[in-house]
Formats: sequence, C-alpha cells, structure tokens
Amino acid sequence: MLAMAEWCTTCRPLAAPGRRAATAEQAREMKIFGPEVPCSAEAPPLDRLVALTGRDPGWRS
Repeated sequence: MLAMAEWCTTCRPLAAPGRRAATAEQAREMKIFGPEVPCSAEAPPLDRLVALTGRDPGWRS
C-alpha cells in the first residue's frame, strides 16, 4: 500500500487541470488507463476525471 506522501506525489499531476491530458496519455502508454470515455463538459469534475482514465462514470454495481 502506498504511503500518503507517495500517493500525493503520484496523484498530484491528475489534480492539476493543465497536466491531466499529458498524465492520462502517459498512463495509457503504460497500459494503466484505457481510452478516454466520452463525458459531458458539464459533468461533475470527478466524473470527467473518471472518464479521462478510461472508466465509465455512469457505471453502477
């Protein structure tokens, strides 16, 4: 399990709006993220971030 400091360092680039796309593309190259899922520009920020990672923000278990 990642220590909090490691997690913050790892996830901080996703929190910065100007760096999300670059970080997501790097993660796709590493096979961590899937292709971006379409999401409304008016969707909540978390839904847009989830879609950027290749996950469906509307999925429910």
